[in-house]
Amino acid sequence: MKVGVKELYVADSVRHALELKQSHPEARWLFAGTDVMPLLRDGVPAFSVLIDLTKMQDIPNAIEYKQNCLYIGAMATHDKIANDPLVCELFPTLAQACRGVGSIQIRHRASIAGNLGNASPAADSAPPLVAAGAWVICQTLDGTTEISAEEFFLAPRKTKLPENGLITCIRIPIPEGGWKGSYEKVGGRNALTISIASVAVIHSTETGYRVAYGSVGPTPLRGKNSESLLNSDIIYDGALNEAVNLDIHPIDDVRATKEYRKEVCSNLVWKAVHLLGASI
Repeated sequence: MKVGVKELYVADSVRHALELKQSHPEARWLFAGTDVMPLLRDGVPAFSVLIDLTKMQDIPNAIEYKQNCLYIGAMATHDKIANDPLVCELFPTLAQACRGVGSIQIRHRASIAGNLGNASPAADSAPPLVAAGAWVICQTLDGTTEISAEEFFLAPRKTKLPENGLITCIRIPIPEGGWKGSYEKVGGRNALTISIASVAVIHSTETGYRVAYGSVGPTPLRGKNSESLLNSDIIYDGALNEAVNLDIHPIDDVRATKEYRKEVCSNLVWKAVHLLGASI
């Protein structure tokens, strides 16, 4: 039996939204609705009480650079991020990932906070943020807290967002010279597709290589073994495959087998590294 929206509350400020959430802890946040609406259509009962965030005047969508960090407001859309001059200069891999989200209509509506809060293992914005050591800034009635992107995701549709909390901003540390890199993914078709596997490979002279994967585990995954290999001088036949296999935890599903995902991830890392102009 399908269940529609039983209650809809409209917040006019961050504090009002948090107060509504405290009074209705079962409620879900609603902004663009690109993740919520399909679930409502399918009658998921957990989404029958919603808090509309579209009327809030004080939640940011601005993108700023200060104190060696890039700050992206929670309501910044994927289209805004993909075309922002600061993002394109300092963290082009994130801009590239945002260009691959859904259709142009979705990119104009869907927010970065919604993409992260939905906690899909296939979220395009997640691997670049995990690789860069980004922080998710959350607001509750008790104050502000920061959670590392690497630790933010717990399971599909489950995060470390505090109970009754709201994402307000993403903070991304930017090394000297910015992040260079590439976001690569494979799906069933070139556009409008959920990735079968994805990888973000980024690099700076300060940090060396950073790697993160999507769609090959219950959450986006940091590729620490892949990083160690790429940052070492000890390369031998099959080394990358071994490192990737240690980092990812793919499954068989209707979109691909786990063995295919393993092979794809290794190929995507090679591609990203060579696009960076490196040779391993």
